[in-house]
Amino acid sequence: MLATVATASAVLAMAAGSPAFGQTEGFDDVPGDAYFTTPVTDLSTAGVFGGTLCDEGFCPDEPIDRATMAVWTVRVLDGQNPPRVSESRFDDVDADSFYAPFIERMFQLEVTQGCGDGNRFCPDRVVTRAEMAVFLSRAYDLADGPDPGFADVPSEAWFAMDVARLTASGITKGCGEGTNFCPDQDTTRGQMATFLHRAENRGETEEPNPTFTINPAMEGGGIIAATGDRGGGSQFCGIRTDQTLTCWGDRSIQWDVPSGKFTAVTSRRR
Repeated sequence: MLATVATASAVLAMAAGSPAFGQTEGFDDVPGDAYFTTPVTDLSTAGVFGGTLCDEGFCPDEPIDRATMAVWTVRVLDGQNPPRVSESRFDDVDADSFYAPFIERMFQLEVTQGCGDGNRFCPDRVVTRAEMAVFLSRAYDLADGPDPGFADVPSEAWFAMDVARLTASGITKGCGEGTNFCPDQDTTRGQMATFLHRAENRGETEEPNPTFTINPAMEGGGIIAATGDRGGGSQFCGIRTDQTLTCWGDRSIQWDVPSGKFTAVTSRRR
């Protein structure tokens, strides 16, 4: 896990130094009303995508490979390009390649341990949504969260805890109607930009005291209402369908959870 995580200031710092990445801001294949438009625009302005574009521009619907994911993630976390490397720890990564320093940095940050037996990185392999959840959970050292109730994420799955962390942090709401997470689906470039943007700006893009409304897909045990402070240290509490209270969030904050039945939960700043 990371001892130190990046903040939005890192991205803002990149904006001032974006010419070093050789990046343009506008893309003909990014419509003005797409869910990923703001994330792509902001990260482009910050210089995150330099050297990873396609012939059409950004290619938001194309799946993202592990090498490109490493470039975007390291630039967002560090706010700068890593230094060149003289050798690569992974057998399938050429030390002279464009991606090698970013992949090496991902290992240093403990975001990745490679693929297979750990001797390879699999740079050309597409990132699944399950892998994306694990990468971002490690990169931002996200706090544990409750089971979000996705029908296609069994509790014993190797990525289940990371999906719960992403959901509790507001980085994902699932796929489709929100009843599933689609862990085996490819992560598109538009989705990856959106997830990174949400991770970097969590706590700033939402109201200070957000309320989570009823989710019909979670009936039978899911959280039906929750509220909490997302600024700085945060903890959230929610009412389950059996009307018991559950809390989660920043481990540094300790809230006593009373027993009994509940019909509403609110929070206030102290």
